[in-house]
Amino acid sequence: MKGEVLHYDDNSGQGQISGADGIRYSFSRSDLKQLVPISKGTKVDFDFEGKQAKDIYIDAAAPAQMALGSASVPYNGQIEPDLGLWGYFLRAYTSKFASFSGRARRKEYWGVALFNFIIYAVLYGLIIAGIASIGVTGYNATDVQQLLAAMGQSPLILVGGGLLILWSLVSILPGLGLMVRRMHDLGQTGWIIAGLVVLSIIPYIGFIGSLALLVIGFIKGQPGENKYGSPVAPAV
Repeated sequence: MKGEVLHYDDNSGQGQISGADGIRYSFSRSDLKQLVPISKGTKVDFDFEGKQAKDIYIDAAAPAQMALGSASVPYNGQIEPDLGLWGYFLRAYTSKFASFSGRARRKEYWGVALFNFIIYAVLYGLIIAGIASIGVTGYNATDVQQLLAAMGQSPLILVGGGLLILWSLVSILPGLGLMVRRMHDLGQTGWIIAGLVVLSIIPYIGFIGSLALLVIGFIKGQPGENKYGSPVAPAV
């Protein structure tokens, strides 16, 4: 019988086919007779027992289907509205504070990066202004005793340094969640981020990991639905 895939979850290996007779048939990965990617809309030819499909083949007479998320799989569902740079930044630190599911478009990635840059620039500016106000010369930020002595002399250093530490701690979960969702938008597992973070702290070669974390902000996400969810940006 001819049919069309309604749904397939590669993680569970389960899916459904809409048959030409109007009946929905369940199937599992073991029922597939070809090692090719399938997705919603893939045309198939199959046998069945009851409402269970078996011996499933890709319909060679139907238009070629590509992997889920590719440009050849049309997506007619809703696209996430554009929140703007500031809107994405606010959402990352509120409703998606520790969210590692779903997808994140490039604009969301750079919105969070932009306003974090501004915040860090202001906080470092407070510290520098505090150092300048007490006339510290030969200041070494790694010298703990010198830092504590300077903080005791200038409220600006105390406030700026305290807020800098606090914001850095607050930003850990939103930052990791955003990078994982960005990888999901590319159709990749978020565990890649863990590897890149570890790589970025290794002496001498850490710049490779840091560069890779920067590059993922430039790569266009998959235009169609993938296993991590619906697209968050229109295909252009």
